[in-house]
Amino acid sequence: TRNLGFFSTAGMDEAEMEKAAAETLRIFEESLRESEMLGEAVIMDKQQIVDLDRKRHANREALAELKKIQPKIEEVGKQSKLWFCTGSMFIKLPQNAATDVIRADQKRLTETVDEVQNALKPKIQRIQEIERIANPKAHLKGEVSADSFHIKPMTKSDLL
Repeated sequence: TRNLGFFSTAGMDEAEMEKAAAETLRIFEESLRESEMLGEAVIMDKQQIVDLDRKRHANREALAELKKIQPKIEEVGKQSKLWFCTGSMFIKLPQNAATDVIRADQKRLTETVDEVQNALKPKIQRIQEIERIANPKAHLKGEVSADSFHIKPMTKSDLL
């Protein structure tokens, strides 16, 4: 009697044991492949969140600068136009329009970050599920923690 991880070979002949071992190996390889793909997706999602947060931070800085120059513009008493960079283009816009564009971009970026974070959670849960299936005894003994793939939540320093 041998234990192949997912089931026992008690009462099996040699051919059945080889077949069971091959099936166990196939399941293990599929699980490993899936966890690798999910791990790559998690890394890409985290990087996307970092990139989006950098853009949000730049937008916050731009809004702060626009607030600083608002009193100066009001002193002049006319509708002032500002050079505004969007993507790889510079456009001359009134300050109010520039502020509105930045705020709309902030809202879009925040929504996108929320979507990516919500999509990230099931991926991490699936990786943990695969790990529990691959090594059920370790989980029963408490040897493997839920974050045994060393997936850590992002910290503020990751976002800067």
